[in-house]
Amino acid sequence: QRVSGTVVSILLGFSVLLSPALKLVPFAVLFGVFLYMGVSSINGIQLFDRITLLLMPVKHHPQVSYVRRVKTWKMHLYTVLQV
Repeated sequence: QRVSGTVVSILLGFSVLLSPALKLVPFAVLFGVFLYMGVSSINGIQLFDRITLLLMPVKHHPQVSYVRRVKTWKMHLYTVLQV
């Protein structure tokens, strides 16, 4: 995962050098690509998972370590403070 993130960052840096070619691409297409990259990378981020746990009943919480080892109200408090 770290390698792919690094490669994406490097390619985004190279996009500055490719600005003449990028001017030919419609703006909406670029927005769509970056929106897709952002939404696809949000999966697996613990903060996002905990935000979804705020809206989920306790009986449906997954059996992961940060849910099992910490009391629910403490986890929700920490999530709200982080947001």
